[in-house]
Amino acid sequence: LDLSYNNIDDEGAQAIGAALERNATLTTLDLNNNDIGPVGGDAIGAALEENTALCTLDFSSNSIGNEGGWAIAAALETNTTLKRLYLSSNNIGHESAQGIAGALARNATLTTLDLSRNNIGPGGGQAIAAALDRNATLTTLVLAGNRINREGGLAIAAALETNVTLTELALEYNSIGPEGARAIAAALEHNTTLKTLDLQNNGIGREDGPAFVAALERNRTLTTLELESNKVSRAAINAISLALERNKVLESLG
Repeated sequence: LDLSYNNIDDEGAQAIGAALERNATLTTLDLNNNDIGPVGGDAIGAALEENTALCTLDFSSNSIGNEGGWAIAAALETNTTLKRLYLSSNNIGHESAQGIAGALARNATLTTLDLSRNNIGPGGGQAIAAALDRNATLTTLVLAGNRINREGGLAIAAALETNVTLTELALEYNSIGPEGARAIAAALEHNTTLKTLDLQNNGIGREDGPAFVAALERNRTLTTLELESNKVSRAAINAISLALERNKVLESLG
């Protein structure tokens, strides 16, 4: 059911939430760009605690804020059917991001989570990273544009060393800087599941490129690495591209 771009607002979201609590057949719901605020976020969150049919929810580009974020976090603690959740551009801060992270550590069904273009900050990034140590189902995580900075980058790097489920990770526009980038490169030497990594526009310098080249000498699973809008040298980019092509061949050979 696609209800995107309809100015549903909080009152409409409350009505939809009430319907979801009783509905047993709807599997996909798109509510993006509907001027839904914290009150509507609360209503949808409450509905997800009761609903046992919905598999995909796109709640992007609303304004549920921390209050709505906490409601979604509470729902993820108990919901056992939702697999794909899109919360991009919702004014979610580090407080409710930590709540979502706590739920993620216990949730056993979600496979895709998009928190891009919020403001979860370093604290939210660290909390999500800690959840990755315990979560065993998430395969796609999008944290682009969240100002997780160096601290968040280091935490994500540590999680990547042990996580065995993530296949796609988007961290572009996060100012992780040289130290965060080199830590992620080092983690790639140990990670055996990640296939796609986006690090565009993260303040990665010329001196950081060799770390990725070295990592890809050992890594055999990564096939896509986005490093645009950084300052990685052309020589490093060429070496990285060759390694990624090798991994694509290995993947095709099974």
